[in-house]
Amino acid sequence: MRRLAGKVAMVTSAGSAIGAAIARRLHAEGACVVAFDWSGAEDGIVAELNELRAGAVGVRGDIRKGDDVRRAVATAVERFGKLDVLVNNAGIAVPLRRVTETSEDDFDRGMAINARGVFLGMKHSIQAMIETSPGSGSVINTASTQSIDGMANMVACCGSKGAVALMTKAVAVEVAPLGIRVNAVCPGPTGTDIKVNSSRTAVALPDEAKTQTGSRAVTVDEAAIRSMVPIGRVCGGAPLPAVMSP
Repeated sequence: MRRLAGKVAMVTSAGSAIGAAIARRLHAEGACVVAFDWSGAEDGIVAELNELRAGAVGVRGDIRKGDDVRRAVATAVERFGKLDVLVNNAGIAVPLRRVTETSEDDFDRGMAINARGVFLGMKHSIQAMIETSPGSGSVINTASTQSIDGMANMVACCGSKGAVALMTKAVAVEVAPLGIRVNAVCPGPTGTDIKVNSSRTAVALPDEAKTQTGSRAVTVDEAAIRSMVPIGRVCGGAPLPAVMSP
């Protein structure tokens, strides 16, 4: 049953991991999908979806730049006539360091992608919903368990994801009278490219962060990660490092 037949959805960071899975599911449920990503990987997802059923288009851009987000929203409207759903999924891991050792650049990058990107997505997508799908609309922001609980050495991650949680609440109250729903999901540790690597006792960084920091990974205490997940498995079903093959 295609519950989203006739709907148009935009997914940020749709080229891989959680974003790609969301894009696939929305498409499978009948929605037309705009896959927004900075890496170029959105092209592969779009090709995959269009092989199954026409109704997907990719847009390459930077979630931190208002003009790029505006262009992605305009693509949805021009290609499919409207926008019904935004999944604000883009986010990065910031190197885990004590607050006294966290660089201003790392903090600013985390806030720019994790928080500013969510703001820009809502700003431009909600306007399009008001204009093209009056009386309805849905925004789903990917926050994190770090938006709820603080964790040592994660001031930039907790700060940026905490901003996502409160922006979600603020905008939900603001646009509810317009029939637009705004919600957040808060994943814990997830089996993606930003993941625990048991052989290095580290969290791998996305390609952009690798380029900017000159490091492939940042150190994290595996015991701390395990303590966050009582069931012993990360999102996606992968076991935690204690039971993961190197």
